[in-house]
Amino acid sequence: MDAAIPAAPGSFRILMEAAKPSDLSGSGGLALALECMDKVFASVSDPLKAVERLRDCKGRLARSCINLLGFLAEAGAGLRYSWAEPNLTAARHVGTSQSDAKNLSRILSEVMDIGNEKTVIEGELHRANRSGEGSWALLAEESVKSGKIRGDEISLNGLEMGRRRRFDCVEEIEADAVGKETRALYLKKTSAV
Repeated sequence: MDAAIPAAPGSFRILMEAAKPSDLSGSGGLALALECMDKVFASVSDPLKAVERLRDCKGRLARSCINLLGFLAEAGAGLRYSWAEPNLTAARHVGTSQSDAKNLSRILSEVMDIGNEKTVIEGELHRANRSGEGSWALLAEESVKSGKIRGDEISLNGLEMGRRRRFDCVEEIEADAVGKETRALYLKKTSAV
């Protein structure tokens, strides 16, 4: 991202570029993210619809949108943006006011699972801490994937080290005090492969 000047006092302009290149038609991940935000901001007058539209975005994208709304609410700011891509006939102009961002942030922060993403990992059981936090690790596709169990939802007891397993997990994005995001995997179900 790059901030462009001049901008009106108290505002700034951000130029965004996708992390990955677009496909042959010009569509890419950045456009999908902006379309998701467009749908959420278009539903500010109906918060339940906004929650439903954000659920359609799923996972990290939904969590990022919630974090953005939280930032806007905390900063006491609204947001206006414009964007375009090659297959659009005109640029899209979208935004939300300070009060709408605050209201949406409050409502969406109460929906705890909206930013969680289900993921399946298959691999060889590399580590299983059966006591304490119940941490585990699978050797999957030449990399180690690790996570934890939460509470008494599931047990690692009886699992044999070195055996292939399928772990059905939920990936949650957790933010620390300065807003740095980390991903955490929580095991929900396991089966032999």
